[in-house]
Amino acid sequence: MSTMQAGMSRDAGGLPVRCLLVLSMFLTLAGCASDPPHDKPDDDQVPHGRPVLLAFLDPMTGQSRSQVTVLRSMGTQFGERVAVAIVDVTGKADPNLRHDWNLDSARVTVLVPKHPADMARSYNASTPPTTLLIAADGRVLHRWSATVAHAQDIAPFLQSLSNPTPLKSK
Repeated sequence: MSTMQAGMSRDAGGLPVRCLLVLSMFLTLAGCASDPPHDKPDDDQVPHGRPVLLAFLDPMTGQSRSQVTVLRSMGTQFGERVAVAIVDVTGKADPNLRHDWNLDSARVTVLVPKHPADMARSYNASTPPTTLLIAADGRVLHRWSATVAHAQDIAPFLQSLSNPTPLKSK
């Protein structure tokens, strides 16, 4: 059964509309004031998006747990400029995940989409851990697939977001 037959509409870029809606809602919330990304913004705040470091992880794998350490570090260092988010691809939405991964003090949000596998597929993130750097306009700027993306690999891309000269991908 094709995706269109299953009733999932797609935008012009080929991404399922509901995946774009989840991500755009996160981008909007993440750009609000200085509140942690998991807090709901006040109605009088004017939201504006910012880039997102989005990781598709499986909590049961060692590589994904290693990736969380890097994401915590990136959230702490770059949380003012970049929203950092994790999608649990298992869809189990464990309420203790923030605590288990020690995310309470880091600027890292755990997203719980209704269909995480669909969202992962829409970003070609079929093998966790897959981490993406996504521009505020939704373009994927860089991808680290099926491997732990180390801080020294991610940090230059995040630093370049404020530089006028773009960093070239390896």
